[in-house]
Amino acid sequence: LILSAVARLHSASWEDTNLLKRASERLQHPGGSFALKIRNPAELEKIVANWETFVKNFAEEAPAGFFEKRVNLGERLRRAAPWVAAQLAPAPSDKHACLVH
Repeated sequence: LILSAVARLHSASWEDTNLLKRASERLQHPGGSFALKIRNPAELEKIVANWETFVKNFAEEAPAGFFEKRVNLGERLRRAAPWVAAQLAPAPSDKHACLVH
């Protein structure tokens, strides 16, 4: 029942450029709270230092090899964030664009 309702929500707006344009002018920005445009820029600026602090604080608690597999994760996230944010924010005319919940 729920999956069917969600599918109807997506399909009702699927690639409907006019509807999606109107919705984009009235609803929350695409990407929701993850959209970089509405986030505090300091979050991204501090991500490298925050990751290093996290590593230091949890090094003894983490499973063996956990942090070695995540070398420079803060910097990698900082560099990837603009691309990821762009993927989460389609334009109303983009292929496969639809309303999401």
